[in-house]
Amino acid sequence: DGALVITEKPAAGGRKGLAVSNVSLDIKISKDADLRFLDIKLNSGDISVKDVSADWFSGIVGAGNITLTNSNFLKADLVTKAGNVNVSDTNLNKVKIDANAGSAKVDAVEPRDEYDIECNVKKGNVKIGNKSSSGKYKSKAGGKSSKNTDSIEINVNVGNIEIQ
Repeated sequence: DGALVITEKPAAGGRKGLAVSNVSLDIKISKDADLRFLDIKLNSGDISVKDVSADWFSGIVGAGNITLTNSNFLKADLVTKAGNVNVSDTNLNKVKIDANAGSAKVDAVEPRDEYDIECNVKKGNVKIGNKSSSGKYKSKAGGKSSKNTDSIEINVNVGNIEIQ
């Protein structure tokens, strides 16, 4: 039971809040690691998670993108104030995405008809499979819902939502 804490600090000689280019941090986690909780918070920059399994993942970024690839999460909460959220080839039981200014795209491993889906976009479009609309979209897995049903909830202020 260990913890890794990473804190973002201003660069030496720079003023607080100024961005520094070409800075990255790579963390490699063994595929057989038993993660219960993975929490990543950034003021600015991109979060990219690949080949990771955890019970719960929380990704929050002020200005930047969040990308999940080939991973497995029972629950995922993804928040970006200015940036896109892209999820591909990932097993998700319950996912909630909030994007203030940016688009959200989900291409989960399971077919989308196995999820309760709720999408809300204020300025932009919602595309579910081949169907496009604006505003809101809601569907129940297999036509009916239960407490144990997998779910996708996406809220976007300005941007688009796409679920494949």
